[in-house]
Amino acid sequence: GIARVGQVLTALPGQWTGGPTFTYQWQEDAAGNGTFANISGATAQSFTPAAGQLNDRIRVIVTGTNAVGSASATSAPTIPTVAA
Repeated sequence: GIARVGQVLTALPGQWTGGPTFTYQWQEDAAGNGTFANISGATAQSFTPAAGQLNDRIRVIVTGTNAVGSASATSAPTIPTVAA
């Protein structure tokens, strides 16, 4: 998708079995080399890229947890973040 500075991105967890609760971790590829790092404090279902993320690709890891355990799914990264 397209990430734009100041525009909200929202993760949709998709279909999971077992009634899990979800957690989120947004990541950025600031160097542009495919190495993603967690964005500090970006653990909500939605994330708004700031000016510091201009030209970064962004993705989210969704983790579903229930009584049996947990599993994670990683989104495809956005194209480099564009200006507002």
